[in-house]
Amino acid sequence: MSVQLTLKITIGTLATMLAASPPVGADPKADVEALVRRQIASLDAPTVEATFTADAIILASELGTKPPSRKPWEVYKRVFRNLMVGVDAKVDELAVTVTDKAAWFHGTVAITINDSFGPRKEARVMRISGIAIDNGGWKIAAEVFSMAVDDKTLFADAKKFGVRPTTGAPMVTGDAGLGAIVAGWFAKPQLGKTASTTAAVVANGTAPAEYQTGVAAIKLAASWDALKLRVTTVDARVHGALGFVTVTATLTIKGQKLGARLVLGAIVAKDGAGWRWLSLDWAVPNWDTPSWPHDAETSGSPD
Repeated sequence: MSVQLTLKITIGTLATMLAASPPVGADPKADVEALVRRQIASLDAPTVEATFTADAIILASELGTKPPSRKPWEVYKRVFRNLMVGVDAKVDELAVTVTDKAAWFHGTVAITINDSFGPRKEARVMRISGIAIDNGGWKIAAEVFSMAVDDKTLFADAKKFGVRPTTGAPMVTGDAGLGAIVAGWFAKPQLGKTASTTAAVVANGTAPAEYQTGVAAIKLAASWDALKLRVTTVDARVHGALGFVTVTATLTIKGQKLGARLVLGAIVAKDGAGWRWLSLDWAVPNWDTPSWPHDAETSGSPD
């Protein structure tokens, strides 16, 4: 009887241990990386919907700069997915960091646009960054898709289709505390001083060659502090230990009355007593056409 009791306790303890232990081979980082790669491989397919949470925020170069009020998939399907038809996309670089039930990622994607009317092919560079959450399976809760644009094109388009630089304090929505902190990084330029001191960081500008990691990323961010960036809106959302912040801004261009519209997707985390950035991803709205999508549910105009 004593032996049987001991055996029961041993089996019960073992069962508890097995239930609490992750499956053999479980690797959250690999799971998130596989999720992102699967998404990029199916950008123009209906299956891409399954990679997002129901309330995900999607920022793409053709969707404007404010988080859409319509279901993200409906907006994505209407605009961005249509642009991906006939496009071959492959993840080139991808950094993934997992923090408990949340993870962030930032990488580059090689794009080949196949002309349906002929043999012409065009190579482009796209950046992706975002936050994934684990709620019975990993899904993406916030993501930026940013097509790289060379400075010459950026300045030329701004001259024709830009906006006058804004003045005054930006409008802050979402998490007011986090939003105010990020707004302060621009009021007194300090992107070069607010990077995480405890984690790897990644940053990209709008130009194809502007993609850096580690110390080089911080140096790149510091160079943006010297630019005349006028922030219009800041929207901050918290996902567990991470924050996703959308910043709309106007870049003042020397010798031009009109500035270039820009949007920043920033991923931040608590570092010591305050929030610091892990990822900075600048995008140019409407990289493919000068038109701005004006309707009640997808308008990204800061005007």
